[in-house]
Amino acid sequence: MKNIQCVNIPDKYAPYTIEIELTNYCNAHCVFCPNNCSKRERGFIDKQKLYDFLDKQKAIKVNNWFNKKFKTLDFPKVVYAGLGEPLLHPDFLEIVKYTKKLGFQVEIVTNGLLLNKKIVDKLIELKVDSLAISLHSMNEEIYNKITGLSLNNVLPNVTYALEKYKKTNAKIQLWRIKPLSNMKQETKKDEEIYKEYVKEYPNVIVLGPSEPWERDMNNLTSCNLVNDDPSSGIWCRKLYYTLNIAYTGEIVMCCNDFNRISVNMGNIFESVNLSETVREKILNKQFIPEICKKCRRWKDNELEEIFEKYGDKNE
Repeated sequence: MKNIQCVNIPDKYAPYTIEIELTNYCNAHCVFCPNNCSKRERGFIDKQKLYDFLDKQKAIKVNNWFNKKFKTLDFPKVVYAGLGEPLLHPDFLEIVKYTKKLGFQVEIVTNGLLLNKKIVDKLIELKVDSLAISLHSMNEEIYNKITGLSLNNVLPNVTYALEKYKKTNAKIQLWRIKPLSNMKQETKKDEEIYKEYVKEYPNVIVLGPSEPWERDMNNLTSCNLVNDDPSSGIWCRKLYYTLNIAYTGEIVMCCNDFNRISVNMGNIFESVNLSETVREKILNKQFIPEICKKCRRWKDNELEEIFEKYGDKNE
């Protein structure tokens, strides 16, 4: 990938991804997820307030730096994820439908337990652009230890979804995390069973198995330290290119901070002016939060895919 030069971006709000937490309730208990010990109050995003926010973002599709550079209106993509299971929101399908109606790409991140036939068929009907499913292992015992869920309950849903999505152009991913070091590990036979399963679905991208990654500021482990190119003028692409929103409307500094929301960056239900106060200071390194000092995060593969897909087209 060519070096991403960002110094000429006219503003500090040009996300290619808006990640929205519909809820922080979850029906799984993944060993690597800080949601299990989070002290945040549980709840669901206010549907009407979310709609009002999304309505205001339509202008971003026109003014977004990525769209200007690549001559497209594909960005930003709206990702329904966060620390909870988005399918638990009682108005999940209605929210997806409204988001697609506004012209946004939509990605759903799910553990698959609620991904029944009705939901899958509706997501295909709504032309959801991307589906990411956590399917860590084909070994029932290992899968249960990692997620707290039964593979026997989840796998039929995943299989149905993969079969249905064979006939679409949607981007389908299976996310895999390795067991903790003190847990039973997969054998070569387990790995072969997984590979054989995926062979049936050539359109599926498997990410991992990766080392356990705890999305929490006090316990970030086992990931490669990423040093973003300082010549770009941006020291953290995640903060610059993504916007993370908790179900309360709070702007979360990055996906690693959903557990605590350690830095107050404002609330999109009250204001969406991101060019001032804390966010600006962090971008300019006038203030470096504790979580940033310890940061170990994934390499930004999605950005690389974007530049690979569209090419480096200069205006």
